[in-house]
Amino acid sequence: MKLSDADVLNAIEQKARESYGYNSDTLNAEREQSLNYYLGKPFGNEIDGRSQVVTRDTLETVEWMLPALLKIFTSGDKVVEFQPKGAEDVDAAEQETSYVNHVVMQQNDSFMALYTWFKDALLMKTGYVKVYWDTQEDVTEDNYLNLSEEELVMLSQDQGVEIVAAEQTEQGISVTVKRVTKNGHICIEPVPPEEILVDMSCRSVSLDKANYVEHRTKKTISDIRLMGFDVEDDISDYEAEEGSESIETARNLYNEDDESWQGADASTRLVWFRDITIRLDEDGDGIAELMRYYIVGGKIVYRGKAENVYYAALCPIPMPHRHVGLSLADLVADVQEIRSAIMRQYVDGLFLANNGRYAISDRVNLDDMLVSRPGGIVRVQGDPMSAIMPLVHPNTGATAIEGLSYFDSQKENRTGITKYNQGLDANSLNKTATGINQIMNAAQQRMELVARVFAESGVKRLFTLVHELTKKHSDKATIFRLNNKWIPVDPRQWQTRTDMTIAVGLGTGNKDAQLAHLMSILQVQREAMQIGVATPKNIYSAAKRLAENAGFSDGNEFFTNPEQQQPQQQQPNPLVQAEQIKQQGQMQAKQIEMQAEAQKFQAESQQEEQAKQMEFQQELVLEKMKIQSNERIKAAEIESRQTEKLMELAAGILSAQTASPNIDDSTRLDQAGNPQAMQQVMQAIYGISQQLSDSGMRGR
Repeated sequence: MKLSDADVLNAIEQKARESYGYNSDTLNAEREQSLNYYLGKPFGNEIDGRSQVVTRDTLETVEWMLPALLKIFTSGDKVVEFQPKGAEDVDAAEQETSYVNHVVMQQNDSFMALYTWFKDALLMKTGYVKVYWDTQEDVTEDNYLNLSEEELVMLSQDQGVEIVAAEQTEQGISVTVKRVTKNGHICIEPVPPEEILVDMSCRSVSLDKANYVEHRTKKTISDIRLMGFDVEDDISDYEAEEGSESIETARNLYNEDDESWQGADASTRLVWFRDITIRLDEDGDGIAELMRYYIVGGKIVYRGKAENVYYAALCPIPMPHRHVGLSLADLVADVQEIRSAIMRQYVDGLFLANNGRYAISDRVNLDDMLVSRPGGIVRVQGDPMSAIMPLVHPNTGATAIEGLSYFDSQKENRTGITKYNQGLDANSLNKTATGINQIMNAAQQRMELVARVFAESGVKRLFTLVHELTKKHSDKATIFRLNNKWIPVDPRQWQTRTDMTIAVGLGTGNKDAQLAHLMSILQVQREAMQIGVATPKNIYSAAKRLAENAGFSDGNEFFTNPEQQQPQQQQPNPLVQAEQIKQQGQMQAKQIEMQAEAQKFQAESQQEEQAKQMEFQQELVLEKMKIQSNERIKAAEIESRQTEKLMELAAGILSAQTASPNIDDSTRLDQAGNPQAMQQVMQAIYGISQQLSDSGMRGR
């Protein structure tokens, strides 16, 4: 049977009561004590008038361990490395490794997140971070003037654009648009341990198999509404347990979380917001599913299936088969109490030595005796030596100092933090370098163990969750710089990965020792290249590690991967090169000889061609002259024949006129002797000759 909201709330309350951190249990009490010891607050057993000094052993231990851990995890450019699933997956695994490391270490405030996370674990047994995808909307308003209808249509089609106002003018359309841009990114948020409830059945530090995890925090009504949930102004609040509130009180140095503080109005009122991940059979099929609920004031405002428990936990000293282990504060809590007691005795002894107790008679002025000040006067009747007798107190200063030194050594044995790796031992110069190195290496083993536990538990899970959420929520490809190249990255195409190795810079010895080892490796590689057992890639890896050991996050700034360089030709043998030069010289001489012969042949060919062209031109001129001569001869012949014909024609005309019977003899004689008549005859003949000449030309 499907569970109702009331059934779900009852199941949640039942699991909450069975969780670490619920109510004022032992865990919360120990966390509160560790926090008080870290802050150096009084123990509560102080006596008025006596020394109330509190040593800060917890603070010293945590603060000396923290820098070493942060340096280990933040000194390199890769914290984790995803392993490829096959030969074809090598490039994809490298790309995903670089991008996920970039998301954690660059896109988030990784240093402060790791600082808070590690410090919570070192001080309060367990530290928690919450990983989630946060989507934010950026809303801007823009004004556009004098747009055409086509421009307005194009503007309205832009994604995320809403027209809120429009006005028609003579020049065009003026509009005001609201542009909404959604940006999503991974958030890594350290969570105070007192805000986390974890099911006591959880058998490991990791929370991936936990049956119940709850994060309780205070949010304003306005913040909850911005998350998309509709809550009333007067919604009732959840009554948190006293245990978590006591730890919050211990944190408060200046009443930051005072319950009396309220918001300026109903929307800024603080209420408890409960984010719960629980394995629960809500649908009644007999199998518990991983569910997620958001609860405000006893009301479920969100429910849905959860794909994972999006929290990562750390514990510096895990207890087998338990979620909560020990903190560094637990290791030195009793040492701090004892050293504080010894220090108080030592200080009280100094007070008594400087302001001792005295036995006096009634002849001494009591008021003068009660005032102890340098150069003060005490009035005495009679002999002072017989009236005042100092009470002798044993000098315990030397014993107290020996006791403090002994418990210092106990603290060093427990935590691995010594005066040598702190640089505080003034006598270390008088000891041998080998001895000091052995002491420091032994002390660093404890710190490296804590770092390895952090890496294999919480840090590894953190990167797994970041990879999963990036793959799940990314809606587009992005451009990312990998190995000094800008390449497109599309997390939607990633594979689901759980196999990874931790590369947290854990080396043998300190940085100086690692530097010496790397320099030795580079020296050996130089000789190994000559026999072929070392490659430029090996030397590049060692040089890059050398730069990272020096504190630089990216060794590619100083050295270039040989695989990214253009292949260079191998230098030839000098004898072979000399023979090649000789052959090249001979070839060049032959080429010069061939070029000379070719030039000679070309010159002869050009001369022969020019001679042929001149001969052809001469023949052409002669042929042209011959044609012109023939044409003139033909024209002269034609003209001669025409003249003859004209003469014959003229003679015929004259003979015809002379022989005509209608003309008398006197007239015929007149015509024959008349020049004008002859001229007319000649003109007629000339006209006929012109017609014949024109017709001949047209025929020609």
